[in-house]
Amino acid sequence: MRINNLDYLRGFMAFAIMVYHYSSWTLHPFKSDSVLGVLGIYGVGIFYILSGLTLFVVYHQKLELSSLKNFFIKRVFRIFPLLWLSILGTIFLSGTKFPLKTILLNATGLFGVIEIDKYIATGSWSIGNELVFYLFFPIVLLIGNKKKWFLELFFALSLAIGIGFAFYFLNSNLPISEQWKTYINPFNQLFLFVGGMLIGKYFKNLKNNELSLITLIVSLVILSLFSVEGDLVNIVTGVNRFVYSLIGFGFTFSFLIGEVKLPKWLQFILSQLGHISYSLYLIHPLVFWTFSKFSNRLEQPYFYMITCYSITIVSSLIIYYLVEKRFMNLGKKLVFKLKTEN
Repeated sequence: MRINNLDYLRGFMAFAIMVYHYSSWTLHPFKSDSVLGVLGIYGVGIFYILSGLTLFVVYHQKLELSSLKNFFIKRVFRIFPLLWLSILGTIFLSGTKFPLKTILLNATGLFGVIEIDKYIATGSWSIGNELVFYLFFPIVLLIGNKKKWFLELFFALSLAIGIGFAFYFLNSNLPISEQWKTYINPFNQLFLFVGGMLIGKYFKNLKNNELSLITLIVSLVILSLFSVEGDLVNIVTGVNRFVYSLIGFGFTFSFLIGEVKLPKWLQFILSQLGHISYSLYLIHPLVFWTFSKFSNRLEQPYFYMITCYSITIVSSLIIYYLVEKRFMNLGKKLVFKLKTEN
C-alpha cells in the first residue's frame, strides 16, 4: 500500500537535505536561525517519522511471528544493495584505508548497533539508526496488537529517553560537531520513529483536506517564526528539540490526511522524486565529491551546485530503476517463493 502524498514528502526532504549539504559544502555552514539548517537536520527526522508510519500502515494487520523472516528479507533487499554501493563509492573516492572491522560493520549494518559513529558513507549513520528501529518494530507491533496501550507506553518511554538526550546528554554550550556521536545515537531518534507508528495507528484512514491544510499552514508558520540562534546544537537540545520535532510530526500528519488532486505531470515528477529519495540521499555526496575532482566549486559555486543537482537526480533515477527496484523485486520474489513452499 503506497500513500502518494507521503512519497512526495519523502522526496521533498531528500531534496532539501541535498540542497543543505551542497550549499554548506560550497557556500558556508548554516546556523540554527536558517530554515535550510533546520531542514538539513530535521529532514532526517521526518524520514524516521515516515518510516514508522508507513511500516505500521503496511504491516499492522499482517505481521505475525511466522512472517518475521519475510519482513526482514524485504528490509535487507530494500536497504543493503544501495548501502553497499555507497560504501564502495566512498572508499574508492576517499582513498581512505578503513580498518577491516569498520568495513565489516558497515557492510552488515551492525555499525548501527555497535559503533554508530564508524559509518563510512556520508549520511549512512541514519541508515544505521533505521536498522536498529527495524529490530524494535516487529516486537512493538506484535505486542501492541495484543496489549491495547503498549504502543502508547512505548512511545512515552522513547520520548522520556529523547528528553534525556535533549536536556542532559547533549550540551547546548558545545557545537553539535563535538557531540555528533551522542546526537546520532538511535535512542535519541527513537521517539520520532515510534511517533510515526502512533500517527499510523490513529490516523491511517483519516482523510480531511481542511485539517490537512490547517496543520500544514500552522507548521509552516511555526517554522518561519520560531527562530533559534547559534550552532545547530541549539535546535536539537532543550525545548527547541521538541518544537521542531512537533513541526516534523505536523508536516507528516498533513501529508498523510490530505487528498489534493494535482496535474498528472506534477504527480509524475513528485512521485519520481519520492521513488528516488533513498538514492538521492546516499548518492548526492558521491556526486558532489566526484565532480569536485574536475571543477573548482569555489570559483563558480552556483554553477557547480546546479550541475551537481542535475547529475545527482539523473544518477538517482538510473540507480533506482537498475539497482533499487530490481533488488526490491528480488526480495518480493524470494518471499513469495518461501510462502508457496510452506
